[in-house]
Amino acid sequence: MIGLSVSLCIRDIANGKVNIEDIDQIIGGTACRTPEDWTCLIDQYCKTHWYGIEDLAVEILAILIRDGKIYQPRLRGEYTPTISKGIWVGDTFSLAKERKCQICLNLLKDEKCSIEREIELYPEDYRQPLVPTLNPETTPYQLGCYYFSKK
Repeated sequence: MIGLSVSLCIRDIANGKVNIEDIDQIIGGTACRTPEDWTCLIDQYCKTHWYGIEDLAVEILAILIRDGKIYQPRLRGEYTPTISKGIWVGDTFSLAKERKCQICLNLLKDEKCSIEREIELYPEDYRQPLVPTLNPETTPYQLGCYYFSKK
């Protein structure tokens, strides 16, 4: 399972809605580079999203950071996911449902959208997908266009 918000996903885990063992990754809008950044973020979240579950939420965050399961696209100049359709997706293939371009929405699964074609023509201009996949045949289209950004 992949989460799309550090604060809200950890709240769900702390409240028992989601099991921490089921988490593959949380892709957040955070941009914490240093321990001080994390401390400031934790202080903010404990006053808002994690109010009443502060200790458990901080413990969960520490576990996810330790296990390398928090991904922060903003630290690499990449786009953060939108949570307009929810904060959880089942797996990397499910991210295809999160496309933001109309071209992708209209295409059949085996076709390529304009973003994917452009990536093939100019691969040096694009980063790799934000969501790593073990399947080398997974295409940008399957992951969803907004998980790619120009350098």
